[in-house]
Amino acid sequence: MPKRIYPNNPKIICLLLMFLLLGIGRFAEYDADMINPSFSQSCQRISTPKDLLLGKFDPAEHPDFERISNYNMYANMYLHTQAKCALDSLVEAAAKDGITLRILSATRTFNTQKLIWERKINKYSKGRFDWLTNAQQREIVQNILTYSAMPSTSRHHWGTDVDFCSVSLAFWQSAKGKRTYRWLKDNAENYGFALTYTQSRNGGHNFEPWHWSYLPLSDIFLDDYLNTITYSDIISFSGASFAAELGIFDHYVANVFNPSIP
Repeated sequence: MPKRIYPNNPKIICLLLMFLLLGIGRFAEYDADMINPSFSQSCQRISTPKDLLLGKFDPAEHPDFERISNYNMYANMYLHTQAKCALDSLVEAAAKDGITLRILSATRTFNTQKLIWERKINKYSKGRFDWLTNAQQREIVQNILTYSAMPSTSRHHWGTDVDFCSVSLAFWQSAKGKRTYRWLKDNAENYGFALTYTQSRNGGHNFEPWHWSYLPLSDIFLDDYLNTITYSDIISFSGASFAAELGIFDHYVANVFNPSIP
């Protein structure tokens, strides 16, 4: 039987040890990649589908949306399931403090927003919008934008935003309205909701004490919207051609949530 020969040269021994350590290191790196893929590649969040961002879907058929019950003012009102779960808790907490929160508006599709928009177009133009001058049309669009978003630009498309109780400033200036607003201001953030259009902003939609947003989702959708939607997507309604000229994305869609809530 041949005799085993073990190297006794220090240089050879050092080289063998080096190769052994390198092999162990590579195995450990491979093993870490198998256990935690983030070592070798980053996991990216899937962007929100454009149809949802633009309101071009049916919430009644969407798996991520759920029907509101018990505190809805109208039938067939829907919210994103995560937002609705938080809203259920918010409404329940308010009731315990003697505050009644009813939902006037929740998810609105593109078609619903278009109906609201076109109704106001007809009102302000007396049904003659297409015959008006460009300057007259632009003035009407700007007037409507005071409180209403263009179709495809409304946060209500996302299923994250709701209107409470009334869209009349007179209600929110009444004793009941002031008490409701104060409660929301003091407690809504505990459930993820924030006032969308505060007073301390420069331009954009006017102050709306009734409009509140579920930030854990709407912040994501807003970011996806601003990085995905272009002015070529803002089409198929009266006055759509003014969207780029009026800077709808910067001056209206992104103009929200000044932390200085009055």
